[in-house]
Amino acid sequence: MDRPGNGKDVPKLPQGRESGQAPEQGERSEPGESTTIDGAHWAHVDIYRLAVSHANRYQDLGELEDLGKAIEYMSRVLALTPNGHQDLPNRFTISHHSRFESLDAPNDISKAIEYQTRALSLTPDGHPNISRRLASLGAFHSDRFQRLGELADIEKTIEYESQALACLGELGDAEKVIEYESRALALTPDGHPSLPRQLASLGSIHSDKFQRLGEMVDIEKAIDYESRAIVLTPKDHPRLPDRLANLGASHNIRFKRLGELGDLEKTIEYMSRGLVLIPDGHLDYNLSIRLTNMGVAYNERFKRLGELDDLKKATEFKSRALDLSPDGHPDLPRQLASLGMTHGNRFERMSELNDLEKAIEYKPRAVTLTPEAHPNFPNWLASLGISHSDRFRYLGELKDIEKAIECETRALALTPNGHPYESHWLASLGAAHGDRSRHLGELGDIEKAVSVFL
Repeated sequence: MDRPGNGKDVPKLPQGRESGQAPEQGERSEPGESTTIDGAHWAHVDIYRLAVSHANRYQDLGELEDLGKAIEYMSRVLALTPNGHQDLPNRFTISHHSRFESLDAPNDISKAIEYQTRALSLTPDGHPNISRRLASLGAFHSDRFQRLGELADIEKTIEYESQALACLGELGDAEKVIEYESRALALTPDGHPSLPRQLASLGSIHSDKFQRLGEMVDIEKAIDYESRAIVLTPKDHPRLPDRLANLGASHNIRFKRLGELGDLEKTIEYMSRGLVLIPDGHLDYNLSIRLTNMGVAYNERFKRLGELDDLKKATEFKSRALDLSPDGHPDLPRQLASLGMTHGNRFERMSELNDLEKAIEYKPRAVTLTPEAHPNFPNWLASLGISHSDRFRYLGELKDIEKAIECETRALALTPNGHPYESHWLASLGAAHGDRSRHLGELGDIEKAVSVFL
């Protein structure tokens, strides 16, 4: 099983937007509304309304033809619109990002970034949507990085998401969002094509709120809304894989809180269904995260039930995720650490040296790529030390026990008193000193082993 302190979190797909769509996509307009754009000033207001109609229909039905029409009509209107209208570039952004998600065309994500940057430049300080627009722009840069691998996009992601966090309001803002979304849902008749999207959005908001406050009612509501969204989502809808993945992640969150096996089974079920719906060869920029999450879920079930098949599946999914992650990928350290830990688990179960060698191959790479101040750094460092201790006991090479003591000593130095894994790491360090004492016969190691437990 995983050693205590190993990273075990299963993140959802990017939040703040329903399964990767732009956060403001929920700000839907009816075709006859002008909202923040004054249609009376436009000679071609009917073209704008037609664009909005196609964009709304795409959100509901997922037909790419509607998305293409929305972009075509918005392009015509944008050329006729004076500078200063912030809403139109924002809507253009959403449509290009949606098409990027469906077709994986680099030009679309670049256009999304271009128009979101323009919309942001027109958004005054203090505007209620500025935080979401900053978060969207950061997410778009992250998407482009995962598609093209340019490190400048990661730097932009960090910059804009940091600004978005700085602009976030108090908890009352989240309560208001839930209030308004709930009122909109109550007014939506059964059978309306936008109902699945509204349910999924409200589920994501409650999931986010649970992770901030830890109140069980929110994760229960998240699962309820996300489950209803999936039932109502057509089988061929492009959002279905994401909605399944997010429902699986919500069940995983509840599993970590309550420890009920049924939630873990649901996690695996829904994440598996989502993966099956992604066509072979389709470059889904979230695919490596999906695969890692599947691997972590199988590893959790192995720890609970001890079935070797779950451990093999965990290794398979995590290996596939790593193969899809280029150097510089923001999730790469977690993937390396997670795969290394799974190989460590396999070694404990099957005693095959190859698994131990793989663990020691992946874990140092995770440590090297992780800043010392990162909260997972001591965990991953201690885990590496434990693998070196295991290899020392298997091969008897002094360099491994030296490395084990070095890693575990450093991990403890970075660990605050009272940390939940402190006692485990102390025990591992004491055992490592005991192993070296037996190997070298030096009294100093015996004294250090004893002092660790005092």
